[in-house]
Amino acid sequence: MKATGALWDKAAKSWYVGPKANLEKLQHWIPDNVQDQEGPALSPREEFTHILRELGATIAGEHPIMDGKLQRIATNGDKTNEKSGFYVAFLDGHLAGYAKNNRTGEEIRWKS
Repeated sequence: MKATGALWDKAAKSWYVGPKANLEKLQHWIPDNVQDQEGPALSPREEFTHILRELGATIAGEHPIMDGKLQRIATNGDKTNEKSGFYVAFLDGHLAGYAKNNRTGEEIRWKS
């Protein structure tokens, strides 16, 4: 960075472009030329769906239902009509939830 004429700001702990900087050499780092490094954010429902799958839940139908009420859900290894898992999830400003797989004993507390 020093070779391009950029200067170091000790207080801000970052580089900045001063009047003597060579802008041609800095084109690679100009924000418009830098690709986003993060993908699009997941919705809270999609995020909680991933959490349930990690726990071994079988996602089907309307699940996850994020209404603050206890929901039963099938897990891997359950027989027909068996629901060994449960969860509760909230979208009321405190994007959070809790899930447990009673078959394995694993539980997760989640915040978006």
